[in-house]
Amino acid sequence: MASINIDTGRKEISIIRDGENVGSIFFSPADPAIIARLTDMRKALAEIDFTKFDAAIQAEDSDAFAEEMKALDQRIRAQLDYAFGSPVSDTVFGSGYAFALSGGMSSAEQFVTGALKYIRAEAEKEQLAAQARQDKYLKRKR
Repeated sequence: MASINIDTGRKEISIIRDGENVGSIFFSPADPAIIARLTDMRKALAEIDFTKFDAAIQAEDSDAFAEEMKALDQRIRAQLDYAFGSPVSDTVFGSGYAFALSGGMSSAEQFVTGALKYIRAEAEKEQLAAQARQDKYLKRKR
């Protein structure tokens, strides 16, 4: 049987949490679809309604507050898994909340910021390689 091989540029990225390599995730950083999904994620997270969260705080209802924290964490994790096209959140956050703060940034923000930096660098490398290939091809045809 014949086959067609496609190289999507999928990369293995090590996740370092507090100085320890906790695992790897896989995604194609030069695929423009990841930017679209990250944009969708940003919009979805911006629409989070904190009314129940605030009400639980005002009522000093620790059970309701804990449930709202779990729901928020699950929502962030689901959006991150969607954006990266696979279940990356457990590797990235472990048992901690995705919105836990360190150094003034949430874990989710630290991860997305690092991923976007890597995605931009890889996309630029791929664009330069494509341009070099195209330039070579077009010069031969002239």
